[in-house]
Amino acid sequence: MNNTLAVVEIVLVMSWCVAVLHLISITAFNKIKAKVSCLPIYKVSTAIIEDMTMNTFYEGQDLSTRSIGDSNCIYTAKVISRTQKSVRIDVDGKVVSRRIFLDYDGNEAIMPFGRYSMAPTFRA
Repeated sequence: MNNTLAVVEIVLVMSWCVAVLHLISITAFNKIKAKVSCLPIYKVSTAIIEDMTMNTFYEGQDLSTRSIGDSNCIYTAKVISRTQKSVRIDVDGKVVSRRIFLDYDGNEAIMPFGRYSMAPTFRA
């Protein structure tokens, strides 16, 4: 009986500590929120995204990149045309179409020879 009572007391104390910490975090959040402008969060994030400049592919653009394994090996290509989701490029006399993806900086990029571990990537 005493062991059960002790466990219940510990659980209640732990629950009380969690509740107090939760209240502290809510009041701290409300203080910070009062200092921040009253714009809704989606409008702030949209403004930040619109402020960023993204490099994109355009027709006639010359592309070049270095090989991962040999820095003296340079791949070159030229953009023939583009759509919203893909780019047609001329690589060594071959015309290929590749899907555009965004790299880690948010700029457009393509992998002209396919996706594998050491594949070259052209970035706009």
